[in-house]
Amino acid sequence: MNSWKKTIAGVIIFLAALVAMAGAHEISAPAAVQADGDGHFLYAITVVITSAIELEVVYLDGTDNTDLGSWIADGFCMVIVEPGTYTEIMEGNLLDVAADRTIFYQQSMCDGWLGEVTTVILAPVVGTENESWSAVKSLYR
Repeated sequence: MNSWKKTIAGVIIFLAALVAMAGAHEISAPAAVQADGDGHFLYAITVVITSAIELEVVYLDGTDNTDLGSWIADGFCMVIVEPGTYTEIMEGNLLDVAADRTIFYQQSMCDGWLGEVTTVILAPVVGTENESWSAVKSLYR
C-alpha cells in the first residue's frame, strides 16, 4: 500500500474514533415541567460524561418569561470533567404566570460533543394560584 493511502486510512480511522468519542456523552431533561400556583418551577438537567474531557462551554437561556436570565460558563478547554453523572438544578419563577415559556440549556465539550435540551415551563393550572382570590381571577383568564 502506498504511503499516502496509509496516511489517508490513518486519518479516516482517527476521525472515526473522534466521532465515536464525541457521541458518547449524554444530556437529558424533562420536555415539560408544570409550575406551581405561584409560577415556581424546579427540575434537573442530567449530563453523563463517559470519558475525562475538557469543558468548553455551558450556556443557559431562561430569558423567555422566567427569572433565570441568561448565562455562559466558559471552561476555555482548561477545566477537566471526570467521567460520571452530573446534575444541574433549574429552579426559578415564571414572570407572567398566565403564559407557558421555554428554557434552553446547552453544554459542549472540547472533544466536539454538543448537548442541548429545551424544557417548556407550563403555566399554573387556572384556579391553583396560592392567593385567596384565585377563584375570581380564574373567571378573567
